[in-house]
Amino acid sequence: MNDTYDTNVWSVLERIRNQGLEDYEYEEFNDTDDEPEGCFSEMSEFDPIFQQFRFWFEGVLSTLVGVLGFSGNLTAVLILLLVKSKTTFVYLILSLSLVDALFIVTSVLDVSMIGVFEWPISSKSGLYNSVFPIYMRTLSGILVSASIHLTVAISIERFIAVCRPLYYLQQARTNIYLH
Repeated sequence: MNDTYDTNVWSVLERIRNQGLEDYEYEEFNDTDDEPEGCFSEMSEFDPIFQQFRFWFEGVLSTLVGVLGFSGNLTAVLILLLVKSKTTFVYLILSLSLVDALFIVTSVLDVSMIGVFEWPISSKSGLYNSVFPIYMRTLSGILVSASIHLTVAISIERFIAVCRPLYYLQQARTNIYLH
């Protein structure tokens, strides 16, 4: 079968070289006449089920998880602002909570509010198509990247605090004098 395919490809390439590409038809590249209609061509009978699934999972459940995550991050920010000793660890956790809260807001707004509920604007509107792909999705990517980098920074800071406690305490005292 591979030999036949290789022979067909070489004969097609030879004809293109001799005749030129402009006279060549697309249908000659296809092995069969009946093309599949697409992956989702048979999904029309499942469309109401899919829409219900999308409403409950992408709409309602995503919004509930987003509200819980946002409230948890907001609680962490408020508690960390009340801590009297502001160490590097506290600042890193505070930054991570703020970045994650902003990411939750952009994600819930994009996926649930606009994508499913179409509030405050429709996902088919010109404003959505001009603003969200450029600004909001870029902001979401930046926030995810910042969250990952802050998590790595927290890991490094905790590694130094646990494995090199004397060095960590010396650096902490130096930072206190600098502030």
